[in-house]
Amino acid sequence: MVEEEEEVQVEVPTTYVLKACVLHSGATPRSGHYITVAQRAGGWWKLDDERVSRLDEGGAMHLINGGRTESDYRNFLVFYEKA
Repeated sequence: MVEEEEEVQVEVPTTYVLKACVLHSGATPRSGHYITVAQRAGGWWKLDDERVSRLDEGGAMHLINGGRTESDYRNFLVFYEKA
């Protein structure tokens, strides 16, 4: 007698890493101001019109999470990379 092997599927959780956010401050998507906070070259960067400045991770997360140090920025687009 030959025993049939039962196929077992194991679900492995997928992990994603935050790479960038486009943030918006303003009354409508057609008005206001947009900035980008992105991770590149081992650090976090803020891209704001003609200025690019380096942020520490705490500063980047503060902006991304709706920090009130600059304006009322909210996430508009969020980019993740599969880990």
